[in-house]
Amino acid sequence: MENNQLTEQPEQPDECCANCGNPAFLKEYPTKLCSECREKFIKFPVPKWLWLFAAALGVILLFSLFSVPKNILAGIALEKGKKAEKQHRFFTAQKEFEEVVEKQPSYIEAESHLMKAAFYNMDFVTFGKALKALEKKDIDDRELFAELDQLITKSRNYFPGDSLRQITDKYDSLKAELPGNILLSYIIKNDSDICAKMIYASILYDKKNYTSCDSVIHKILKTDADFVPGLRLLASSEREAGNYQESITCCEKLLDINSEYSYAIASKARTFLKMKKDKDALKLALQAHGMDKKDGYSIATLALAYHFNGNTGKRDEIINNSKKDSLVSVYMSYALDVINNKEKFRD
Repeated sequence: MENNQLTEQPEQPDECCANCGNPAFLKEYPTKLCSECREKFIKFPVPKWLWLFAAALGVILLFSLFSVPKNILAGIALEKGKKAEKQHRFFTAQKEFEEVVEKQPSYIEAESHLMKAAFYNMDFVTFGKALKALEKKDIDDRELFAELDQLITKSRNYFPGDSLRQITDKYDSLKAELPGNILLSYIIKNDSDICAKMIYASILYDKKNYTSCDSVIHKILKTDADFVPGLRLLASSEREAGNYQESITCCEKLLDINSEYSYAIASKARTFLKMKKDKDALKLALQAHGMDKKDGYSIATLALAYHFNGNTGKRDEIINNSKKDSLVSVYMSYALDVINNKEKFRD
């Protein structure tokens, strides 16, 4: 007789070894295994290739622990620098780009932006180093490349060319002052030489011929409206001529070019001192010094600001500290002449 009923299977215990079904499993472990199965899994042979793979993975992980944070920090610094650059905060931008280049010396983008920031900070040592580092390198950002190319062209106006150097070197070797009439004759024949015009304007300024000085600088600015040395000298010339608002306008123009240009802030402070706005001048002088504590012009300006605000203790502290730095001493000599009444600064 055919049996249509399913054959009844023996019951398995509810709790047993997950691998072999042995009811005698080890209860002290979360995974239900008997002692034999647990021992077998513990001693399961691991292939050599798996060990090699694990070792390689460990090396990569170790390398990442050191390199990835460095790359991340460099990337953060680059973005901070580019943001500051867009805001014309070139002092901050340069510090950020220098940090990137220090971490990654061959980073073309960072070196390119560093070169730009250095130009607007008038740091031609860094500008030259960056230019040398970028020689024969491809700059993918065509807009940035065009900017750098323009800055290289502009930078030539800041230094004497071969023709002008032949004249200046002659008088330098004789330790003699370059006569204004010699320079003027050169300028008549080389009207496009901005550097020559700038030197001539400085000679006129030193002779206190402020009207002629201003005239020469305005001619320069028609060619290059952002020529920083010209705007700097014009700010001083207008100040000495008593044209205080014109002087301030020049300082503001410099700050439009570079909002963190400590020289422009300090120059504005000196104009305020001329106007006898001593408290406002001190605020600006402190701002300029805080921007760049190594700038000699800003340090000397702060000494003047403390002097006219009656803070002789702070003034003398700055004067004494300046003796340790020969470059600062050059700027401080004028401030000392004003403080010692050898130079008339204001009525």
